[in-house]
Amino acid sequence: MQYTLKEPRKSNMYKGISGAYVVILFTYWTLAGVGYWAFGSAVTPYLLSSFTEPKWAIVLSNAFAILQIAGCYQVYFV
Repeated sequence: MQYTLKEPRKSNMYKGISGAYVVILFTYWTLAGVGYWAFGSAVTPYLLSSFTEPKWAIVLSNAFAILQIAGCYQVYFV
């Protein structure tokens, strides 16, 4: 018995990807609008430098930023 693969349905994939991008864009723009409404332009360009307390959260967020940069290096440059 021989099985054949069907061609992917491009219209359904296009609708799904477009829907996903719309949801992502809506989420980011909503978050940006609410953040600007709450904090205005008082936030520094490097967001983590805006925080002063608690110290453990600042250290942890910087450690995660370094971990993410190291992971990006591994994926894109190696």
